[in-house]
Amino acid sequence: MRETPKGGSFSHDVSRHQAEASGFLSTDYVADAKEARLRPVEGIDRCARAVEDVCAISKHAWRSRKTGPGFPLRVLQCRTHPHYFTVYPLGFTPYARQALAPLASAVRAAASESQSISSPWDRTVFEAAVRAAEGKLGLRDVIHGDPVEPRYATGRRRTQRAGLLLGLGAQTDERVAEVVAQSLSLLGLDHRAARQAFSHARTRRDQGAVIISMLHVLPTAGALETRLLGAGFLVGLWGRPALWDARTSRRTFSPFAAPSAPTRGPP
Repeated sequence: MRETPKGGSFSHDVSRHQAEASGFLSTDYVADAKEARLRPVEGIDRCARAVEDVCAISKHAWRSRKTGPGFPLRVLQCRTHPHYFTVYPLGFTPYARQALAPLASAVRAAASESQSISSPWDRTVFEAAVRAAEGKLGLRDVIHGDPVEPRYATGRRRTQRAGLLLGLGAQTDERVAEVVAQSLSLLGLDHRAARQAFSHARTRRDQGAVIISMLHVLPTAGALETRLLGAGFLVGLWGRPALWDARTSRRTFSPFAAPSAPTRGPP
């Protein structure tokens, strides 16, 4: 199997210019009986860098993924904007180990069908926050032979990122946080109260509780993955997400993340 080089993950420290340049394309993956694998839907004719015109796109390779989706991802070549790009399953971001939302697509369901899920947010980017709220903070001092369990430092980092994704982080400008709340269909008063509670949380367990309070009122119907993709872009977690809609054969963007949308605040 031919693979493309692996790069670094996106972080809150990327500049706006870097975020624009690191835009990515997501779509649904479907079963291909002929090739006995999952593949992205057909018809993609624009890369994430295209403005309006159709791109000259061809198939290039498959990129192996042991984490995240857990299956190879299609790599396409755009000759119009000379570059190669990975097509990500809807609900996953570049190099992500976890999905954004429960059962992000049929692909996510297929990947987890043989294992039990105790919480709807298990194996999502909010899992660490949910575990923290339950007092499950992970192992602090790891020695050889320890069981394979979440590590404390990893859980702390993921809890902070989960809060950031929901617009709760203190480093997120208030104006940007308001747009995030709107894009996620969260009530402004509830979101402002959660932001204040998250900033005053003294422990990770308290932070997890605040995040859970937002998840309880977060509408899960109506393209939750798409809304979360847009929220992550607004707060600077990843580049601009472009979405390929197989039903309309059109490239679209997450709410408030379209190129013509108002400029977001600094990350």
